[in-house]
Amino acid sequence: SWHENGGKEISVGKDKALFTLVFEGDRESTLSEVVRVTSTRTTAEAYSEDAETGTMTIMPISLEAQNGTDIVKDRNIRVHQNEPNPWLTSTMIRIDAVEREMATLQVRDALNRVVLTKELNLEEGINEVMLRGDEIPNAGIYYYHLVDADSDTTRSMIKIN
Repeated sequence: SWHENGGKEISVGKDKALFTLVFEGDRESTLSEVVRVTSTRTTAEAYSEDAETGTMTIMPISLEAQNGTDIVKDRNIRVHQNEPNPWLTSTMIRIDAVEREMATLQVRDALNRVVLTKELNLEEGINEVMLRGDEIPNAGIYYYHLVDADSDTTRSMIKIN
């Protein structure tokens, strides 16, 4: 097992699996309905090191399931809670995208009025969107809503003065 390796690095060949997960269902469903890779407990990310420079790159993790000859990919974007929250001068919203795509981020106040709209060119991987205090000048509870081709997600945040 990887954790019984005395803290030493484990290497596998390029076309070899480091580990395999096997699921046994208790009802009829598709894998994409019952299994998700999320950052609820730990950040869902992988790391790749450039052999020449030693630079580490953070890579997103996506779920793929093979059903016969079709491969079904988990294409949803992940929108994380803004940090810090509550915030005063600026806050960051992290968005994980499985592939490059366009999305719209809209911020609404508690009365559902649009306060800010940003058109985003999301890159594959981890994207960060900074909101500045001058873009949302008043204190209050706000909702940020991200819409892409496949889904939409809404989260709340608190702006303080």
